[in-house]
Amino acid sequence: MPVAVGYVRVSARGQEKGQSLPGQRKEIEEFCQFRRFGLLDVYQDVESAESADRRRGFQQALLDLYEGRANVLVVYKLDRFARSVLDGVRILQEFRQRELQLVCIADPIDTTSPWGEAMYQMMLVFAELERKQTRERCVEGKERKRENDGYVHGRPPYGYLSIGKMLVPCPVEQAAIAKIMELHECGWGARRIVAYLNEHLSIYPRKKKTTKWSNSMVQGIINDNSPLRLWAGQKHGLIGTAS
Repeated sequence: MPVAVGYVRVSARGQEKGQSLPGQRKEIEEFCQFRRFGLLDVYQDVESAESADRRRGFQQALLDLYEGRANVLVVYKLDRFARSVLDGVRILQEFRQRELQLVCIADPIDTTSPWGEAMYQMMLVFAELERKQTRERCVEGKERKRENDGYVHGRPPYGYLSIGKMLVPCPVEQAAIAKIMELHECGWGARRIVAYLNEHLSIYPRKKKTTKWSNSMVQGIINDNSPLRLWAGQKHGLIGTAS
């Protein structure tokens, strides 16, 4: 009786719509039961890397196959198996040498014939193209939201607050930034600025478990030319004091 290992993957944590981890796992279990395959294990990757070599769950599945504990790899769709044409072709060649089988439930594939192998490679090409287009759409969506003054990143930069998914200046923190930049432009070093802030200002850094400024905090504000802070400064006319 063939012995299978299953592999499931999602690109982002919390992905529930479409090909969720439980949904893929259920499809694999039901398929193996229908085909009377022994199911050794089902491995998974979440927030998976593009290269197959960097996907831990996938490498564990391959290890079971290469060490003879299983002889069939079952995935729900081809794009769960390989994220690039190069990986797909390389792994297929390894499977052929070791007389292993690949089964894609939603994408019936027969790689034992030249025509089937050609179809397999074409499907890999389209799967990689779809992945790249999805990535481009995500980037474009974030850019459109940013242009409409929407905040799409995680923790806002020092000097700003995220309110209702909008990035707005924090007056207290902007005052601290302005003072730091003023002293820096007067030739003060980070250590001297830190001593001044800790002695004269009641404006604290945004750090847990501390109410004291440090050299690294001040230097970080002085050197911060990140796109997010520059964008926020341009939006609110504060680029001169927030950069």
